[in-house]
Order: sequence, then C-alpha cells, then structure tokens
Amino acid sequence: MTKSSKLPLLSLKDIVMFPGMALPIFVDRKRTINTVELTKANAIRLMIVTQKNCISKQCAAELYNIGCIGVIRQLLRLPDGTMKVMVEGVQRSEIISTRSNNFQCCEVIPFAYEYQTSNPRTIESLFRMVVNRFECYLHLNKRYSEEAELTLRMIGGFDLKEVNKLFDTIAISVVPGLKQKQRMLEAPTIEARLEILAERIEYEMSSLLLEDRLQDRIKHQMEKSQKEYFLHEQLKAIQKELGEPEELSDIDRVVGCIEASKMPEDVKAKAKRELRKLRTMAPSSADSNVIRSYIEVLISLPWKRKSVAQIDINKAEDLLNANHYGLSEVKSRVIEHLVISKRAGKARTPILCFVGPPGVGKTSLGRSIAKAIGRRFVRASLGGVHDEAEIRGHRRTYVGSMPGKILQSLIKVKVCNPLFLLDEVDKVGSDLRGDPASALLEVLDPEQNSFFCDHYIEVEFDLSDVMFIATANSLNIPKPLVDRMEVIKIPGYTEDEKANIAHAYLIKKHLINSGLKEGEVCFSKNAINEMIRYYTREPGVRSLEKEIAKICRKIARKALNLKESTHHVISSNNLKHYLGNPKYSITNSLKQGRIGQVAGLAWSESGGDLLFIEALILSGKGRILRTGSLGKVMKESIEAARSITRSRVCVVNLCAPISESDIHIHAPENAVPKDGPSAGVAVVVSIFSVLTDSIVRSEVAVTGEVTLNGEVLPIGGLTEKLYAAQRGNARTVLIPEDNLKELESMPNRSKLTINVVPIKWIDQALIIMLKTPQKLLKSFGVPTVTPSSYAHQTEY
Repeated sequence: MTKSSKLPLLSLKDIVMFPGMALPIFVDRKRTINTVELTKANAIRLMIVTQKNCISKQCAAELYNIGCIGVIRQLLRLPDGTMKVMVEGVQRSEIISTRSNNFQCCEVIPFAYEYQTSNPRTIESLFRMVVNRFECYLHLNKRYSEEAELTLRMIGGFDLKEVNKLFDTIAISVVPGLKQKQRMLEAPTIEARLEILAERIEYEMSSLLLEDRLQDRIKHQMEKSQKEYFLHEQLKAIQKELGEPEELSDIDRVVGCIEASKMPEDVKAKAKRELRKLRTMAPSSADSNVIRSYIEVLISLPWKRKSVAQIDINKAEDLLNANHYGLSEVKSRVIEHLVISKRAGKARTPILCFVGPPGVGKTSLGRSIAKAIGRRFVRASLGGVHDEAEIRGHRRTYVGSMPGKILQSLIKVKVCNPLFLLDEVDKVGSDLRGDPASALLEVLDPEQNSFFCDHYIEVEFDLSDVMFIATANSLNIPKPLVDRMEVIKIPGYTEDEKANIAHAYLIKKHLINSGLKEGEVCFSKNAINEMIRYYTREPGVRSLEKEIAKICRKIARKALNLKESTHHVISSNNLKHYLGNPKYSITNSLKQGRIGQVAGLAWSESGGDLLFIEALILSGKGRILRTGSLGKVMKESIEAARSITRSRVCVVNLCAPISESDIHIHAPENAVPKDGPSAGVAVVVSIFSVLTDSIVRSEVAVTGEVTLNGEVLPIGGLTEKLYAAQRGNARTVLIPEDNLKELESMPNRSKLTINVVPIKWIDQALIIMLKTPQKLLKSFGVPTVTPSSYAHQTEY
C-alpha cells in the first residue's frame, strides 16, 4: 500500500496545475495566507487542486480529488496585505481527506496509476504521432507560445522518462478549457494520456483549418459595399474605444425612438418607410445622411409632449403685477384667458399681438405671461426675414435643408404647448424668395394651424396647443395677418409711470448688476424726473435704463478706488456730474407764443412727439415754399391748407396781399422724414397767423386732418400724441371730434394732466389758437366755439 502524507492545501480558481508548470498566484484570503506562510516557514511542500466552481465557496465537496504537489519558489508580500507566490508543480497526487482550521490541510497519496506499465511500442507510436501533429499545429496557429516552440526543438528520440514531461508541456499549450485540462491531469496511464492529447490536437487543428477556409471564402466573396461596411464597423469600434461619438445611429435604437416618440400612425409609417430605405443604403452615401437627418427630426418633434401646470388665477395676477407696471388691458386679457381655460378645460388659444413703441416691455411681457400660465417660453425674431422657407422650412431636395423657425423652436423647447413669441412681426419683408407674412397666415389662423405642414417634414403637425403672441412697433402688417390676431395697443409711458418703473424695477436691477448694495446709492425723485425730461426722449424706458446703469457703473468704479463703502445720493444738483450736459430741453416755443409757429403732434414707431410747423410771409407772387423733408401726403395737406386760406381771405384782415406774397412752410429737423395728413390743421393755423399777423398761443397743441370745406377729420395714434404733448408741457390739445370716443376708452386716461378740446371745424381751432379778435375770423355757416363753450370742452 502506498504511504500517505499530510500537506497544506491550496485551492485555485480557473487554473489547473501540471507537474513542471511554474505559476504566479495572488493570495488574499486569510486562511490561504496562513497556509502559504506555514508552508514557507517549514520548507515543506503543499497540495494544489482546482475548484470545480469558481463562484462557490471553498469546501472539500467543491474541490477535485486529483491535483499536483507544488513547491514555493518565491514569495512576495504586497503593501495591501496580500501575497504574490510563485509555485512550481512537482508530482500528481490524490487527496484522501481534508481538514480545516486556521488553515486547510489534507492527506494525499501519489497518483495510483502514475507508474503503471504499458506496451512500450504503442506508447512510442503515440508519442511520435503527438509530436508530428503538434509540430503541424504550431505552424497553423500563429498565436502559439514561445515555450511550446522551445519544447518542440528540445524533443529528441523517444524516451519513456520524458513522455510525461512532454505531455504536460503540450497539454498546457493546446488544451483551452478547465475541464479538458483536468481530464488530462486525471488520465490513469501514459497511453490514455497520449490518446487524449492526440485527439485534442486533431480537434484544434481541424478548427484552425476550418477558420482558415472560412476566412478565405469570406475574403473572396466580399464585394465593395460589404468591404466598406466591414471597415465602417471597425471604425465604429475604434471610435467607441477612443470615446468619440459614433457616426451612425444604431438602427434598433432608432426603431425604439420612433415607437417612444408617440407620433401619429401616419407619421410613424412614413418614418419606418424611410428607415427601410436607410437600411439598404451605403452609410457613406449622400442620401443616407439626408434620410438619417429627416428621421432624427421626426423623432425630436414633441408630438404629444406637453408641460402640465396648475392654473392659479391669483398667483398669475400677482406675478404680472410684480413684473410689470401698468399695462392693465394686457393683464386683464391674459387673466380672462386663464379663467376660461380653467372653467372650460381646453379653451381656444388666443393669438395676441402687442403693438407699441420700443422699450415699453412687449418682449419681457411675453416671458412673464409664460411664467404666469405655467408654459415654457420660446422666442423667434422675425426682423429681417425675407425667405418663406424660414417659416415653412426647405424641401429635402435642397442641400442643407432644415425645418422652419416654428418647428426648430418646438424641437428646442421639447413641448408642443409652449408660449411662442413672434418678435418684430412688422419687420417681415418679402422678395423673390417668397412672402414670409403669407406663410404666417397658416401658423396664426386657429382654423388652419391644427394641420400645419412644414415643407421639410412633409406631414401635418398640430400647432393648436401653442399660444402665439406677436409683437410689433406699428400696424404696418398685412391686413389678412392682422385679421387673425387680437391687437392690443401698448401706449408709451407718461413721466409719472417712467418714474415709478425706475424706482420699482430699474434701480434695483442695476444696483445688483453693478455689485452695489441697496444703501450705497439713493436716487431722488427730482433726479429721476430730470433724467426722464432732459436726458431721454422716448415712449419707453430703454434709454432711461441706460442712464441709470451709467450712474451705477461710475459709482461702482469710485467705490473700488476708495476701497470702502460710501453712501451716494443722486440729486438734481449732481446729476450733471454723472451724465454730463442735458441732451434735450423743453422747447422754447412752448414758453412764448410766436407768429406763424404752431405746435403740431406727430406719431412714429418710436411713439408720439411734438412737430412744429413754421410759416413765414415773403414778398413774391403767391407761391408756397415747402421744406423740412416732407412726404407726399404732407405736401398735399399744405396745398389743401393754402386753398382753404385763399377761400377766406375776403373776410380776413390781411397784413399783406396774398397774391403779392409767398408763404414758406417749414418743419424743423430736416434730417427726420415727415409725412401724414394729421398736420393739416396746424398748417392752416400757421398760414392764418402770418397773414393776420397774429400770435399763436404757445400752450396749445393741435392735431387733425382738414378738408377743403374746413372740416376736421380723425387721425391715428391719439394716445401717443397726447403723451407727447404732456411731455412738452402743453396745457391744451385740440383733437378731432370723431376721436373723442377713442379718448374715452383710453387706458390710464386719469394720468393725463392736460385739457383736451374736441373740434369739428377749422374755425374753432383758429379762434382758440390765435390771439386775434373774433370779429376778424368770420365763419361761413359752420359753428364756432364761444369762450364759455371752450371752457366746458377743456374738462375732457
């Protein structure tokens, strides 16, 4: 009976130890470390076996019985407490029993059939066959190890003592699997071992030959497109390893995105048809890029994604009041929409158009409305847009085609119900490339925008959930487009409103922007009023904001130089120190009346302003001279005024004969173009003033168109003109009687501090504005105003 011995036990995972094999092992478990230290300290051998399952815990039932006795050749202790052990296999052995304590040990005996004798001739034949097949295997396998090649060179003639060594070396090099190696380790005789090894070498050689044949076949059958695809896939793998983005989207991912996008069924069917085309195309073709971009746009569109928010009427009203001063009509309209949406569910989305001069807060008001109603905000500027494709997109046949501004903005905001601000809609132009304003008709028409079709996507997209708000400086918009919107006019601010806005919003904003504390700078009321009157001339507050920012920057610089915080008071006395000399002044003509100079009122996109008309009588032949960059309509108004004057000269005491005099009509500020019919009354008054040598009342301003019969017709821009007259310190304004209804519905009418007198005939304007006895101005069957009735009219 073979004598047994007790040895420490070391188990391995995924590795089978053969005799003659040197193997580095990393040891980290405490019990295994104890086993290695015991073996090294006592200079004894240890038993090395392999676990059947590398995941299960180490126990006797999970260990193979056949293993290899090894010797520790080198031991290295690592800083983290683990060990690196170099072990060399010596002899096959069999485990009889195991025992566990602080370390594992076992009782082993030499392998029972290790030296069993067999037929020498059979072993020699098997030996030579294994050597020959192994040599062929090394030539076929390009990845063989140098150790295997060295072993082949050292093989000489047949020697029974070297058979086991050769078998172990070849088995380590050829056999790939754990179970196959363990099977070779447990082979009972030399003959059985050689047979198993020969069988395994034949199997590996057949696999190599089959792989070579398949590679040759694929290489000869690969066409140009297949080769490009193969190279492209390799490039994708390389880019993935380098962390670069892939050039192509995965087809399966695209299919999943199409299903997840919740697009309508007809759109989904079109996207899948385009995807099938993409599958059949080469990735490098130009059409594949076009189709890929088209599918990505369809996936990116928010077909049914909405932002959901609870409508709180009180909160929305407080938010609008906190962010914007005045604008009661706009706020009331927004609150009405919220109330209807809350009571009726999905209300018809209004299309509002804010019309007003620059700087009154139209764009910021749209942002505040979006916050108040719980919608996302997106803005598209239409200023300078000339191409219809900017709205409706380009067709895919064009190079670089893309969707229009509407769909691009929806893709950016990622919901289908945002608040969409169409800024500067009155600046849209038209040329040979199309008319963008006509393209907006479908967008802004509630009856049509449910089926909006962009030229790029070629399918319908529902815009009915989008709340569109347009802004414009004037109503110089195509009439069909205006008809589809609810126009809300935002007038310019009065001086009081500007002062309130400055104290409530602008000063706090620029103190924060300049890094100043609230107590460091204080603006007095007089300073703000003088800034409004002498440093700005605008209907909005944009220039006022720039002046406040300028003062804050200067104070911040001064505080930085002083390196200490001081208190600065901005008053009317030191305002010039920060802003320099005043840019504007109150017109002198309003302080003292003059002959032939009348204060008219004009309107432009920037708001209302005073427009002075001057007349001068010269000796001549009854001609009219016109200067001041006047437009065609205004020149016609001057001709009509001359005819009215000539028809009444027989009843007016003239200071000079009209047939022997030339009259020069001039509108100051030649660089500013002027046009429109509303200066007709002012021209008539100025001509009568120079003909009768009468002084015009300086505190009275006038606006209105006049007919040849002397009737005063209504004009536009009344609100802006009245605010301009108030800024110019006029006390009384004459307006056409037909504009009286507009005055009664005017917002913030109570803030007007001037008297408004409606007139129907030119005689009324002459009696009020000229300091001439009333007997010099005889009427021709039209009613005139008496001093008592004039006093009554000034109550408006």
